[in-house]
Amino acid sequence: MTAGQGPAVPVGGAEPGPPVGGSGAVAEEAALFGLGHVPADATVAYGPHPDQVVDFYLPRRPSGLRVTLLHGGFWRAAYDRRHLAPLAAALAARGAETALVEYRRGPGAWEAAAEDVLRATRCAAPYGPGGARRHVLVGHSAGGQLALWVGTVCAGGPVPPYGPLRADAAGSAGPHAGPGDTGACAPPPVSRVVAVAPVADLLRARDLRTGGGAVEDFFGPGTGERTGERPGEAPRPADRLREADPVRLPPPPVPVVLLHGTADPDVPPELSLRYVSAQRAAGGDVTLHTLDGVGHYAPVTPGTPACERLLTGL
Repeated sequence: MTAGQGPAVPVGGAEPGPPVGGSGAVAEEAALFGLGHVPADATVAYGPHPDQVVDFYLPRRPSGLRVTLLHGGFWRAAYDRRHLAPLAAALAARGAETALVEYRRGPGAWEAAAEDVLRATRCAAPYGPGGARRHVLVGHSAGGQLALWVGTVCAGGPVPPYGPLRADAAGSAGPHAGPGDTGACAPPPVSRVVAVAPVADLLRARDLRTGGGAVEDFFGPGTGERTGERPGEAPRPADRLREADPVRLPPPPVPVVLLHGTADPDVPPELSLRYVSAQRAAGGDVTLHTLDGVGHYAPVTPGTPACERLLTGL
């Protein structure tokens, strides 16, 4: 329930399905949310809040890949990580140490969510083979926005000049600092970002009222044009929005892959197209795969051709 204009690259290997809209979209949603919950092998807290936890799904035959998975839900508290548990289990079955992240959500929760996903990205499994050599950050829908943002910040991009993120960035451990970071056992730095149906252009999503006004709910009302601030003043919603907007950030210095269904009724594919156009113009290494006739949920629903494309790509 989540979540620029360069040429879209069709996905090879994913069978086109019928256009998704109306009953098709409902069927996709029902297929994902109807899957049984898969319990995690371990859960680690990275902070004191109940939502500051990571569920770990550990492979029997590790491939050397760590996947950190950020769920969507339009940043609303009603939607948590549980609906991506089947995907996390499917990734682990293919050899990936998978970290399914929970983070704080709700009205005005941008700073809290941003702090959380930065810290969770560095959270290590309490046991297991370890030794991951590659680290891919995967986000779906609103989680895709967070993944694209983290991909820039974790690799040395701009940190918003306010709140706990500034304090973390100023510390010796950088923006990864926080509970759950176990030093030598922590995963390697993010080496690739994969965003599935991401809310990749926040200003455009705001104008379209994507998710029934989800952007204004999360960042606060008044997300208009930036104006000057006095030193020490709290940031206004407009400033938070621009500092969080993937399409307006410098390109992450790691490869970025987007997957977006052409029939997504929840997060318009236009947002991914705009992101790709802007990032390519700025020199970013960005690839967009379009999924013909696919809606919002099939790419993260194990057993669908669209999800198979995601799994094999990772």
